[in-house]
Amino acid sequence: FPSHDIERHKVSFDWKEKRTQAKNIGFGLNYGKGALSFSEEFGISEEDAQYMIDAYFDLYKGMKAWRDKIIKQALTTGVIKLLSGRKRRFTAAIDWLNSSHSDKVWSAKMLKEEIARQAMNFPVQGGAHEIFEPACIRVSKRFKKEGLKARLLLYIHDGLVGECPVEENQIVSKIMSEELPWTMNKDTRYEITLGVDKDFYKTCW
Repeated sequence: FPSHDIERHKVSFDWKEKRTQAKNIGFGLNYGKGALSFSEEFGISEEDAQYMIDAYFDLYKGMKAWRDKIIKQALTTGVIKLLSGRKRRFTAAIDWLNSSHSDKVWSAKMLKEEIARQAMNFPVQGGAHEIFEPACIRVSKRFKKEGLKARLLLYIHDGLVGECPVEENQIVSKIMSEELPWTMNKDTRYEITLGVDKDFYKTCW
């Protein structure tokens, strides 16, 4: 965030708020958000919002390079492919953009922006799904194989929520730690945090 703003708010600077903003920028950029959207969401000027975006990409240069590569691939080949081989196709839209009609229509720019948004989002959401859902299946099968009463209830983004009798706590923890760390790319690092709470309604999410 702009250093002059930090200096101006030395005493009352809300780091929790800035952390939330930084997290929202990380997610929002992959959903096609820009400076105007962030300025409205955070209640700041568009100039400061653009400063935050530039700072993010300056710090995560690899992310910027990946985004540019994915967008270029989508707009030139019309296809984005996951590690599994599953594809997201934009061929019909690309054919229209490359036709003699697109430069005469204002919606061509919006279509390019939408293709870029979906192209960036597909490897993130689709890739996570291809890793996470099979993991849920493995965990559920293992519960059944071990004859446990434990069960998965749902998953939220990158988190699993489940329940089990108190006496199954240790074996369930062991199963989760054994079955979840799996990926199609053996070099990918992962981290699992397992939290156990006796009262679902008082869990610190």
